[in-house]
Amino acid sequence: TLSENIFYNCTSLTSIKIPESITEIAKHAFYGCSSLTSIEIPDSVTALAQYAFANCTSLSKVKLGNGIKSIASGLFSNCSSLISIEIPNSVTFIGFDAFAGCNKLCSVQIGKSIKTIGGYAFYGCTAINSISINAIIPPIIDVTTFSDVSRTAQIKVPCNAVATYQA
Repeated sequence: TLSENIFYNCTSLTSIKIPESITEIAKHAFYGCSSLTSIEIPDSVTALAQYAFANCTSLSKVKLGNGIKSIASGLFSNCSSLISIEIPNSVTFIGFDAFAGCNKLCSVQIGKSIKTIGGYAFYGCTAINSISINAIIPPIIDVTTFSDVSRTAQIKVPCNAVATYQA
């Protein structure tokens, strides 16, 4: 486990390689690492705790491994340089405020296992122009989940599930 607050506000940290031996990244582990530009989470990681990467304002590239089951509350909140995110098929839950304040986030791809997307998950993501949700069964979402996302953003769903999403 990468412990709680282990790199909290390490403003000079620009990169890190997370080894395959890590299975969990604890709360606030990289919070405020404002010079961190990219992160690759290996498949061995199954748990990412709340606000682990929040306020990493230079974080522009994130690759999430296939072991992750949920995106915790506030996980990437205020990562104002993040442009796109691909949420793997293994993820079933996206928490409250997960990407809130990612105001340069343009493209979101959500895997086929998603069941729930929490309130304000994409609040303040005013640049989103494309959202792909690959689940056949529409996820449960809160009325605030996509607050501030443009009404002209393109939403893509599986063609055999369009009627279900419309209902």
